Amino acid sequence: MSYVLGRLVGDALALALYLAPTILAARRHKRSLLLISLLDVLLGWTLLGWIAALIWAFLPDRKGAGGQ
Repeated sequence: MSYVLGRLVGDALALALYLAPTILAARRHKRSLLLISLLDVLLGWTLLGWIAALIWAFLPDRKGAGGQ
């Protein structure tokens, strides 16, 4: 039983780490949340895609044209 529980906890932590850029972008209310999520899910396994998504999630949103 403890093996199963340990495996579930380990898998949950691994999934949270894999989706960290998406989680961070959602908590920061990023306008590009969908694109960051897609980059994270589709290319996160390459590590380069994961790092790019993480950096993008940390960057501030740009102001729109006209200062909006």
